[in-house]
Amino acid sequence: MARPPVALAAAVVAVLAAGVGAVQARANDPSHRAAQAPPPVGAAPTARPAPRAPVVRTAPPRPVVRFPESLATGWGIDVSWPQCHAPLPAVQTGFALVGVNGGRPMTGNPCLTDQLRALRGHLPVAFYLNLAAPPSGDPVAYGAKVVDDGLARIAGTGASAPVVWLDVEVANEWRDPGTNVAVISGALRRLAAHGLVGGVYSSVPMWQQITGGAQLHVPVWLAITGSEVPSLRHACTVGLGGNTATMVQYVAITPAQQIVDADVLCRTDAGVLRMFGRL
Repeated sequence: MARPPVALAAAVVAVLAAGVGAVQARANDPSHRAAQAPPPVGAAPTARPAPRAPVVRTAPPRPVVRFPESLATGWGIDVSWPQCHAPLPAVQTGFALVGVNGGRPMTGNPCLTDQLRALRGHLPVAFYLNLAAPPSGDPVAYGAKVVDDGLARIAGTGASAPVVWLDVEVANEWRDPGTNVAVISGALRRLAAHGLVGGVYSSVPMWQQITGGAQLHVPVWLAITGSEVPSLRHACTVGLGGNTATMVQYVAITPAQQIVDADVLCRTDAGVLRMFGRL
C-alpha cells in the first residue's frame, strides 16, 4: 500500500475524536437529574406540579464514520448484493471486501462485476462467501463445493485475492454444531488446497449458536454492534475460535447519511495488508 501503516490506538483515538459512537450526556437527560430535596417538617404544603408529558426515548444515533486520509490504510468497507445499484460510499478507505454470493451459498451477487469495476485501480480487495450446512449428505464435501463455486465466480470476473472469508451467520440454514463445524472445516481445507488463506466472519453470539464456540485457528473478521464501537480496541482482543480478531466490522452512517459496513483492521503490519489483492 502507498500509505504507511497506522497503529490501531491512533485509529481509535482519531475516530472517537471525530464523533464515532457519540452518546448524549446523562446530565441533559431529564430522567437522570437529581430529585429536589423534600420541604422541611412543618412547612406549608406546596402545590403539586402538573404532570409532565412522558419522555419519548429514541434510539441513540448510529456512529458516524469518518475516514481521515492518515488512517485510510487501516479502514475499509464491505459491499455485496444489498448495495446493488447504489454508488459506493463516498468515504476515504484503504481496502474493500466484496461479497461473491447473493446472500446464500452457490448463488451469485448480481452486481459483483459492477462493484469490482468501480473498485478496480482504486482499492485492494478481498472476497467473502456465504456458508451454510446442507440438509443432508457429507458436510465436509458440501463446504468444499461451496468454495469451488465461489472461486469459479471470482475467476469469472478476472479478479483474484490471497484471502477468502467464510460468512458464518444465522441468516443461513445450519444444523447441529458438529455438522456445522465440519462444513466450515471442509471449506477452509478446500481454500488451502487452492493456495488461499481462509478466514471466518461472524459475531460472538452467532459463532456460539452455530458452532458451540468451536476452536478454529484461522483469521477472524469479527462483527460487533454500534454500542460496542467505543470499545473497538477491546473487540480486537475478543475474536472467535481461539483467535483474536484481525478485523472488526460494524454498521455505521457516513456524514453523507449513507449506511455503510465499516471495517477496521486491528493491526496494520505488512502481513495483514498483504491479505488484500489489487484488481
